[in-house]
Amino acid sequence: MKNKVKNSTKFLILIMLFFCFFVCGCKNGNEKFFSVTESEKIERLSTENSEQLAKIVSPAIVGIESAKGTTASIGSGVSVKSGGYVLTNYHVVSNNGKITLYLHDGKTCEAIMIYSNPDLDLAVLKANYEIPYLTINDEDVFVGQVVFAVGTPVALQFKHTFTKGIVSATNRKINIELVNSNVNVMENLIQHDASINSGNSGGPLLNVYGEVVGINTLKITNAEGMGFAIGAKVFKNIISNL
Repeated sequence: MKNKVKNSTKFLILIMLFFCFFVCGCKNGNEKFFSVTESEKIERLSTENSEQLAKIVSPAIVGIESAKGTTASIGSGVSVKSGGYVLTNYHVVSNNGKITLYLHDGKTCEAIMIYSNPDLDLAVLKANYEIPYLTINDEDVFVGQVVFAVGTPVALQFKHTFTKGIVSATNRKINIELVNSNVNVMENLIQHDASINSGNSGGPLLNVYGEVVGINTLKITNAEGMGFAIGAKVFKNIISNL
């Protein structure tokens, strides 16, 4: 009888130890990402200065690689909220691969996707690094307004490429034919002529003060100077509600 009691006691102790190990010893794999709570805000430029703009906003802009197996998707993103929150296009990270962010100083960090909306072609990433962030300006843009596109055209070796142009039109509507033959309609797009290429997807469209007015998403490949960005009014509330 005593042996049975001892065995039962040992069994209970083992169960309790296992439970304690499971609850206290096994950390959430996302813990390192969510531990970043604050980042520096990059203040709005007070005057129009292209050289100063490029220097000041660069720390907030990242190249993105989403690698899965032997393939990888390359794109761009911009930090838009304190705590390492990076906005990009959904199609850049839609392969659900391992996400690596390439920073302006040559460093890299990891990120996870915490929000996605395929219809809007938007995704929000959470980095495990304190990335400075830019202000989102959702005021109306106007035709002729000077804008800057920043991103990673073609390949990661060209990350943090700046191009300059003007807003060509507003409230554009584009039909996108998807792989499954369905059609996705993107509305309220900003058309601009700042040069963008494959890999610029998810990178910011900036005004002359270094504020985010759009997220570059696509271009007309058989035309010159016809790029399109998702306007800030579409995503500002998404970021505010994170």
